[in-house]
Amino acid sequence: MRKTAILFLMICACCLYSFAIAQWKLEHLKKWAGEYPTYGKKYGNFFRLPEIEQPLKKLLTKKDFLLLTKGHKKEMPIDFGGEHLNVEVCGANDCAGCCRKVRLRINLKSGSLEVTFYEDGQAPREYKTK
Repeated sequence: MRKTAILFLMICACCLYSFAIAQWKLEHLKKWAGEYPTYGKKYGNFFRLPEIEQPLKKLLTKKDFLLLTKGHKKEMPIDFGGEHLNVEVCGANDCAGCCRKVRLRINLKSGSLEVTFYEDGQAPREYKTK
């Protein structure tokens, strides 16, 4: 019985530790609020940060990754709300305006990502982690 209790406490401690590491690892991203993702004057390219680029490459197809990170004409400043950073880019070389929108939502506490692609006349495509 005692060994089971110790094992349970060790598992709980590992889970809490990994949650704390994920939270600590992404907390610094708050400084990006108000900056543009690829044209940021202060910090460079948001999508090239290892903690952003690596999970996106695992989650998305190569085509979708390029569409999010390079295949747009317009981008909005990164927004911070609650526990999330919200990134929105739109436009494409083959259309005027915002015929294609991509929204990236990052939960800074859990590290989860949500990416939604909106294209005219098509149902949204969603990718999610966790």
